[in-house]
Amino acid sequence: MLNLSGFTNISDSDKKFEPIEDTIKKGFTDNNLEKGGEGSRGGKVIGHTQSGKPIYENFEHPKHKNFTKIDHEDALLTHYSKREQESWNNKGKKSEEHDFHQREEIKHKKAAADLDNKTKKTKEEKSDKKE
Repeated sequence: MLNLSGFTNISDSDKKFEPIEDTIKKGFTDNNLEKGGEGSRGGKVIGHTQSGKPIYENFEHPKHKNFTKIDHEDALLTHYSKREQESWNNKGKKSEEHDFHQREEIKHKKAAADLDNKTKKTKEEKSDKKE
């Protein structure tokens, strides 16, 4: 077993030093960890929408089903940024990760357009009913 005696940690609440063993014990007994937080059920969170929703690496993630048009646009911009970053890291050479983010970007772009068309169609139907 690792001997941690002598190490200390600063408690945020009262700014006192406490033995590291106490800090470790608190970490396992306090309810300071959120169960089922984003990314805990599978999938890698790569960003957040302006509305605060997590953007998962994979377009097919179930949390994306309730995305709005703007959420999908935020996601496509996040994938674009990841793609550009990957291109920069590889000195302009394409990679599997670059291509992956490009495919996911296209999926979010299509989903945003589909939602936009659906919204326009709904507005047209409502306007037709008023006449």
